[in-house]
Amino acid sequence: MRHFDVAIGEVVHSYSNAHTDYIKCIKALEDNHILSASYDGYVKLFDFRVHEEAQMKFHHQEQLESIDLFPSGLTFVAAGGNKVSLWDVRTGK
Repeated sequence: MRHFDVAIGEVVHSYSNAHTDYIKCIKALEDNHILSASYDGYVKLFDFRVHEEAQMKFHHQEQLESIDLFPSGLTFVAAGGNKVSLWDVRTGK
């Protein structure tokens, strides 16, 4: 997964092993945070100020097809297989 800065025309952050399967969906939380959902069954929260690995992992247990944020930006819903999961970013539950 790569974070590309259009203004300077360069990749500014890169995570070579963000997921173990295809990334299906990405949503921006704030300026420096994104959520990515994958067929590996995980939604991962990345902070581009920290260049190591995902800051939080949410296990959905099915291949994920879609994620969407609630207006607060602190809660999201993940859908995949025959399951829908509702997660709170602050608590990780």
